[in-house]
Amino acid sequence: MLISHLASHPDTLAGSDYDWESDVSPLCSSDDFESSWDSCGALVAWDSQGDAYAIPSDFVDRVQGVYSEFGSLPPTAQAEFDSVAEYRDNLLAEVGAPVDLDAEQCTPIESQEDFRALCEAIDVEPYQREAYEHWIVSDWLAEKLAERGEMTGELFGLTLWGRGCTGQAIFLDRVICEIASDMGILAGQPNAWEG
Repeated sequence: MLISHLASHPDTLAGSDYDWESDVSPLCSSDDFESSWDSCGALVAWDSQGDAYAIPSDFVDRVQGVYSEFGSLPPTAQAEFDSVAEYRDNLLAEVGAPVDLDAEQCTPIESQEDFRALCEAIDVEPYQREAYEHWIVSDWLAEKLAERGEMTGELFGLTLWGRGCTGQAIFLDRVICEIASDMGILAGQPNAWEG
């Protein structure tokens, strides 16, 4: 209710240490570069100097075609290859890779800032994420949520999370499942909660 009130009556912040643009707005919506990157069809490779560059989307389309073609081959053609990887490698040799995709040159994208840099490098606009609910959370949970690109912040001494979904139990949220998995507390994990 606090965020809804501030959104409806921004003048309420007058005379406080808080400001709409820097404190409240980031709890209401944010840029989602990860989803934009995932949907743009681009891949990334890293050169020997550590500089990132995008692999052209037409090459990505050709590679995806290789994988889909394998599934539609008759069983006898599939039997000529030991694995999808071997078949893929043979077809990629024919397609011609524009970059060296050796494991040493490829690196995982490790942060939201990496996604931002990659999107900006190829002029991909971010999706807008909107908060549907706001929850008071611990500083620890806010840090874990922020690491995963969630909207978090502090207002009037409260640590807040701008939850991007509604209508389901919080433990079903993807981000909460990821945090719980990292902690090893899900069923079948070493620190699983016992019912």
